[in-house]
Amino acid sequence: MKYWIWLSRLKGTGPVLQKRLLKRFGSPEGVYEAAVDELIEVEGVGRGIADNIVASRSFEDSLRIIDSLDKLGGKILTIGDELYPMLGAGVEGAPVVFYYRGQIRKDLKGIGIVGSRRCSQYGKRVALEAGSILGQKGYAVISGMAKGIDGYAHIGCLKAGGYTIAFLGTGLDICYPREHGDLMEKIVENGAVISEYPPGTPGRAEYFPKRNYHISSWSKRLLVVEASERSGALITARNARDQGREVFAVPSNIYSATGRGTNRLIDEGARVYTGPGCLVDKCGQTDAGLLTEEKSTKRTVERDDLDELERKVMNAIGDKRFRIQEISEMLEIGQVELSGCLAEMELKGVLGCVSGVYGVV
Repeated sequence: MKYWIWLSRLKGTGPVLQKRLLKRFGSPEGVYEAAVDELIEVEGVGRGIADNIVASRSFEDSLRIIDSLDKLGGKILTIGDELYPMLGAGVEGAPVVFYYRGQIRKDLKGIGIVGSRRCSQYGKRVALEAGSILGQKGYAVISGMAKGIDGYAHIGCLKAGGYTIAFLGTGLDICYPREHGDLMEKIVENGAVISEYPPGTPGRAEYFPKRNYHISSWSKRLLVVEASERSGALITARNARDQGREVFAVPSNIYSATGRGTNRLIDEGARVYTGPGCLVDKCGQTDAGLLTEEKSTKRTVERDDLDELERKVMNAIGDKRFRIQEISEMLEIGQVELSGCLAEMELKGVLGCVSGVYGVV
């Protein structure tokens, strides 16, 4: 592992160039042993970087990191490892090395949940519920262990006996925020805490956007629960879009500062979140509350129990399936108002939602 750590720590290089070097020389050992003239042949490697690579041939730093990891019970995940998710490895900024504590599942199904540190009771409830149900269904709940929404998503998953991952903006030996020390240890026991940074790295403002990048890159879908207009969760949402991930946002009170960011995401095309069923694959595990082909498991509600708008929704959908944007256009009603109606209909058992698509059950 010392070669991998050495490669990841080379000054003047980043993940993109490091992966080019790996492709050209086949392994970190190959990069370590390459001559200056060979290194210069790699796109992006000039004489200065090549000279620096050769001058950096020392394992002092790598061995120090390995020793620190051993004391922490930490491990190293390399981009060539079978445990490195294909989703995460496929993005441009994927690091060649991660440090982690806990266990990383092979072929994990990751769903990211992020949001404001200063969240409302509404946001707390949504995060706890989403984390819990996703955990029950075998999904990996991925977040950043921050105060507020992140923490509640982890807690909801853990209380349900689920598996959760926290990406850090510090080294593995530093808990940020400090009051999440117990939560961090529970995540280690029932998932993994992961960092791009070696032990001893303090939290800095520039590290947290990179942490957010990893949350979205390891997630098939991303849920933004609450976010102000300057929230870091919006950076995560932008990363997710750039990475080709599905982004869901929880509609919020238009007068609430903590929800202006999520409402803006919806206005910009994010899918409206109306319940955990939106995040679950149709071929996922149990079907509680989800749209399925199993008629015997469906609940029925008399039309008399539906209000006027709910009946309009039922008539518009019929025996087909639509996304909220399509239903909104058919009924000429705003998506924020419609989302509340759809959520109520899901609770009544007359609608199901799978991957953002609604159908009558």
